[in-house]
Amino acid sequence: MADISLQQHPDSYGRGAASGADAGNKYVAQAGLALIAAAVALDAVAFFIDVLIGLRMVEGLTRSEIGFAYSSSLSRASNLAIPAAVALGGAAFVWWFQGAYRHRAARKATRFKPAWAVLGWVVPGLNLFRPPQMMSEITGRSPLVAPWWTFWAIGGLSHVALRLITPSVQRGWVYWQTAAFIANLVLLASLALAFTLVNEAQVRIESTATRRSEAMRRHWP
Repeated sequence: MADISLQQHPDSYGRGAASGADAGNKYVAQAGLALIAAAVALDAVAFFIDVLIGLRMVEGLTRSEIGFAYSSSLSRASNLAIPAAVALGGAAFVWWFQGAYRHRAARKATRFKPAWAVLGWVVPGLNLFRPPQMMSEITGRSPLVAPWWTFWAIGGLSHVALRLITPSVQRGWVYWQTAAFIANLVLLASLALAFTLVNEAQVRIESTATRRSEAMRRHWP
């Protein structure tokens, strides 16, 4: 029996698969990551100003209400921006993620079903280790996967822990604000690595599609 896959014209395969259309759109994913990064950066700036005020490192801010009002406005803005950015940006990234994993599963055996590319982010417990396992498959075991997920877990869990702590003295608030600022920097590092991983994965997807298209072209009668 003839191989049905060879009956598709190689040029049409190349235009579709090589573009990565069935594996999601990396630009949508990276735009989502950039949106989250912008919100986290805004939060980091607010905490940084709070730290400077608390340590009395910036004389102009500590002698007036302007610095406190500016920091408070940034804090309110980041409190609104972060949930919205995580929801929209996260949805964009997961859309690319599941498409990239589905692309991988269609061409090579994978450890998990493609549905876990979405469920793995929301099922409690599994969402601590399933996403990096799947990202490792998508990227061909990139060495950036481990630091990406380590930074994301540390930054995210730190934010959750800090929300459960209410310092009772001024010095405690300075330590709390400093920890929150550092957690934001860790999250930004994770987002930068995620941006790079999306690029790496898409290069693999397009390279695989191009090689398959060339192989089909050689066998085309």
